[in-house]
Amino acid sequence: MHNQIAVFNLIPNGPLYGTDINHISEISHIPNITPLPGVDAEGIFNFRGKVIPVYDIGRILGQKSEQGKIMVVEINQNAVGLLVYDVLEVYTVDETQIQPSPVEQPYITGIAQINNDVIVVIQLENLMA
Repeated sequence: MHNQIAVFNLIPNGPLYGTDINHISEISHIPNITPLPGVDAEGIFNFRGKVIPVYDIGRILGQKSEQGKIMVVEINQNAVGLLVYDVLEVYTVDETQIQPSPVEQPYITGIAQINNDVIVVIQLENLMA
């Protein structure tokens, strides 16, 4: 079975991460975000008339990040904005190209090797749980 994954990074020339393209509604420049004190989210923003939360995916992953783009994703039928540095490419991958992760994390689906790139494939539902 083939899947399409959107590949993104958190810093320029940094490690690559990928997630199922079917979860992504939109990729754009970062809009005006209204901060909300005392919550895990970076804030909220208006997405097509609906107010949705925004999270720094680097912080969730415990990685250094620079913010350049926002990926609006659907997770468990809820829209969420995820801040990333850039979305680089969409790859079509076969399940055989995704190897098991050498570390156990509920949100890591596996590791894909495409061309010379090593991509950590993330399951957003588990990451945001």
